[in-house]
Amino acid sequence: MRKFLMAAAAGALLTAPAFAETVVIDSAPAPVTTTRTTTTVTSTDGTMPGDEIPAEVTTYVQQNPIDAAPVLEGRLVDGAIIPPDVTLTPVQGYSGYSYFYQDGAPVIVNSDRKVIRIVR
Repeated sequence: MRKFLMAAAAGALLTAPAFAETVVIDSAPAPVTTTRTTTTVTSTDGTMPGDEIPAEVTTYVQQNPIDAAPVLEGRLVDGAIIPPDVTLTPVQGYSGYSYFYQDGAPVIVNSDRKVIRIVR
């Protein structure tokens, strides 16, 4: 039995290199990868992220109400695109903003006719 154990041990030693792993250590820093995530969130005051509206624009639309109000079906939400048949009034002194009134509240839109704030 001793011969058998010696032979088994010798066989294990001879096959050990076949099970060895090769490890390469690279001292160079790993490449940095970045990912960008976009999330659309609407705040409670109606402002869309990235749509920073000067306070003067909000003040202007509140102090200059419009008599003619369009009739839009459904609930008006932030980010909605206003149809071309709705007449928009430009905000004086701010070329990128226009507005209209819906249900007694001014609605500020950008140059793409997207609602960016419903002033309440």
